[in-house]
Amino acid sequence: MKFLESLASLLFDVIERSENIRSDQQSDRDEMVAIVSVAKGVSRAERIATGSSDRTGG
Repeated sequence: MKFLESLASLLFDVIERSENIRSDQQSDRDEMVAIVSVAKGVSRAERIATGSSDRTGG
């Protein structure tokens, strides 16, 4: 009976760790999305500031 209890405990630990890893990966992914969107905003602002956007009419 003690073996089953320790096996169950080990299984719960593994599940908990895998969930923590998964949430860490999700936060890394969210961080990458935020970095990319900021970079896109910066490049758009640079195009507008230098007058090289399509809306200026050349």
